[in-house]
Amino acid sequence: MVLDRQLTRSERQPRWAEQRRLGGRQFDEARTTAATPPLAAKGGVLPHVALASAIGTAEHRVGGFVASLGRVLNVEGYAVLAQDETTRTVRLDLPLVARQFGIKT
Repeated sequence: MVLDRQLTRSERQPRWAEQRRLGGRQFDEARTTAATPPLAAKGGVLPHVALASAIGTAEHRVGGFVASLGRVLNVEGYAVLAQDETTRTVRLDLPLVARQFGIKT
């Protein structure tokens, strides 16, 4: 899947632009761009520590990043992006995000 580049390219699409505004001031385009390649490469699942390393932040800040990005990606209430505090992992539903944002896989 070519999610890493295509998600940010889809910002020209109305749905991405509309959803991106939901991220508010906390939404970080650069970190989003940094997070998607490792998530896509690992089948959509990464431990918090790996995601923290990928986006250049401390592990305890991953939850805030995921919450902000989730507001953007979780279109119409579908859990495209979720985190599991028990296993300390982040899960991106790759087929669903592709469908939601019109990304060809």
